[in-house]
Amino acid sequence: METNTPLRLLVFSQKRLEVSMLYDLYCQYIRYKIAIEETYAIPDSFLLTTAFSLVFPELKLSSGYVSFIVDINFENKIIALKRLPHHWLTWEDENHIIDVLPVDGMFGVSVPQAVLQNYGNKRFFLTKNLFPKEWSAKQKVDFENKAEELSVILQDIMSKSMQY
Repeated sequence: METNTPLRLLVFSQKRLEVSMLYDLYCQYIRYKIAIEETYAIPDSFLLTTAFSLVFPELKLSSGYVSFIVDINFENKIIALKRLPHHWLTWEDENHIIDVLPVDGMFGVSVPQAVLQNYGNKRFFLTKNLFPKEWSAKQKVDFENKAEELSVILQDIMSKSMQY
């Protein structure tokens, strides 16, 4: 296991910044699309995170569960945790996490978060399956096609922003 040298942390921070900048541009794009089309389907976090993984191939799509605190007692001790299915990006190993859309956040409001988790304090738990078990082969192919279409939009947004 590699140590988190200042240079490694700087590169990880840069990756999160790149994701965050594209996320902000995509939010502006959606506002524009809604203004002219009135109806534009905002992608769910799985589709959005998958598309980001296609735009940034050095980041790996991960799937599993994220846990968060839902109740604390008067002594500030956790008395209830909740685990929800979630998708995120990892850089180099499973402990360098870029959470594109936090499960307790809101699209267009919450920014992508960088998370360094250690083995004693885990919040993200990987599963072996990327897709829900109940999905058919056709559903998986349809999803992958939608993710590819969205990644093309993201790449177009990114390339247009670099022109200015």
